[in-house]
Amino acid sequence: MKKGILLLILISALCLVTKAQQIVSWVGKYHYDEEPVKALAGYSMVMTWDLSINNKDEGVLEVNGQQTYIKAAIRVEGSKDSVSIIFDKMLDGVSESYKKGTVFFTLKRKGKLLTTYWAAIGERLPEKSPKSCKCFIVEK
Repeated sequence: MKKGILLLILISALCLVTKAQQIVSWVGKYHYDEEPVKALAGYSMVMTWDLSINNKDEGVLEVNGQQTYIKAAIRVEGSKDSVSIIFDKMLDGVSESYKKGTVFFTLKRKGKLLTTYWAAIGERLPEKSPKSCKCFIVEK
């Protein structure tokens, strides 16, 4: 009985370590500039996205631009090929009433190409946000 419990604990610990190692491949900074949109007044509206993922499966998402500022603490869940960016709490900016645990978007990696699949949040400038885009780039 004790050996069975010990084996279960060991397997659980190995699974957690493997999962953490997969997320570590996503640690870093990511950036996205939305395509500027011409306002009626003639100026160009801009929106920038900055995502920082640390090695504790968490990070910060900042969205800054035309009448928008969001700075949110996020959690990261997934694998080496795909991670979901999940709202934890607002740090600064306009509160949009996101609930803890809401998936903002998912990033999928194929080679060096990143594809973003929007969920609870999406591009801010276009009248209709696409469901996905190849928009975020890894910052050096």
